[in-house]
Amino acid sequence: MPHRVLIEVLNRLAFLGDVQERRMFGGHGLYLDGDFFGLIDSKNAQLYLRTDATMAQEREAAGSWLFEPMEGKGTMNYAATSPAVFDDPARLATWCARALRIARLKKEAESCSLISMRNINKESAFYLLDAEIRSPAELRKLGAVAAFCMIRDLGHELERKLLWAFDGALRDQAWHRLSDERKAELEAEIAAT
Repeated sequence: MPHRVLIEVLNRLAFLGDVQERRMFGGHGLYLDGDFFGLIDSKNAQLYLRTDATMAQEREAAGSWLFEPMEGKGTMNYAATSPAVFDDPARLATWCARALRIARLKKEAESCSLISMRNINKESAFYLLDAEIRSPAELRKLGAVAAFCMIRDLGHELERKLLWAFDGALRDQAWHRLSDERKAELEAEIAAT
């Protein structure tokens, strides 16, 4: 990868603060305060930023695509900063803010108190944290349906078993042991929102 591309990316991201780069797999990983939020692919000298389903419409509107480390082997949740993003300081700042939020919440999800609850793993803890639900007490106060709806309304693509996992966590019960009647009650509550 041309050194000038790395310098240009670091200059463009200077507004974030002291962005550090580390060589990885022939490219460069980008870190801020130890949080891995982006990468520069060596094959096409392209900046990619962490992303998730909440950014899907924005990515599509910007003509972005997901990082494919090996052709035909699937994609990773890093979005290309197309010229529509890379050349627009406000848009780039928005994408960087989301990338950093994802990186920080993923790290927080690894050790937050939510994962002490039955059925709550790092992924479901990430969703809860993204919706500003930070503790078992907050989840209990809201309830499974409200928490699920808050996460869904952020734009995350969710499966129903996450709703069941939340309800099971509040009952200290394995999600797959919820009765069909309870699942129907939860579905009715979702439909009423």
